[in-house]
Formats: sequence, structure tokens, C-alpha cells
Amino acid sequence: MTKEEIRDVLKDLGVSHLYSYRLETRALPNILGMDERLYGITSGIYQGRRWLAAVTGQHIYLISVNPVSRTEVKVINRGDVQDASAKKGLIFSKITLQLDGESIVFEHAAKASVRSFLWAVSR
Repeated sequence: MTKEEIRDVLKDLGVSHLYSYRLETRALPNILGMDERLYGITSGIYQGRRWLAAVTGQHIYLISVNPVSRTEVKVINRGDVQDASAKKGLIFSKITLQLDGESIVFEHAAKASVRSFLWAVSR
């Protein structure tokens, strides 16, 4: 995907005000293949750092960008996700992705991105 296509998807999802300026979003065109389409996006605290989770047709990309060191990317096949759920708090949400032997928990996720992210994971 190109930068413009990613920008358009963020607008369609209603989360461009949350993610258009983030370093992780700027790294997406280099990470995603040209044939992949972005369906959902969220971010939160995972393993003590901020991560962006981007859902495409086949994968979930977990991206953490540190301007000083490097970009770290973890790839999860969407077929490996057994369950996806969220608990909404007063300001933020907590998203849990259940895999075979582990759980990935995003704390402090923006509530505006939760519904579209869970829809994208479960589609």
C-alpha cells in the first residue's frame, strides 16, 4: 500500500486523527506488501512499549518504532487468532488477542479504534 492509500483507509475507519502522525503509521508502506489492504488498526501498550496493530487480509502486524534504535515488526497469521475481545474503560480500552499458547494484551487502546479493529480481526 502507498502512503495515500493508508491515509484514505484511516479516514474511512474514522481514526486518522489518532494515527496519521505516528511513526508506526509512517512505517506501514515499507512493511505492508503492495497487494495487502489495511482493514483495521489500533495501538496500545504491549510488553511495556507502544505498539501499533494493523490488520490486513492474511496477517496482523505488530509494529513498534523507536526513533533512536530500530523498527520492530511481529507478524501473526490471522488464522492463528482464536479469539479477540475488548473491555472498554472510562477513557481507554483493553484488547486481548488469544492465540494457541499465548495472549496478546493491548492496554490503553483508543476506544475509537476498537470496534473496527475487532471487526477486521474476526472477518
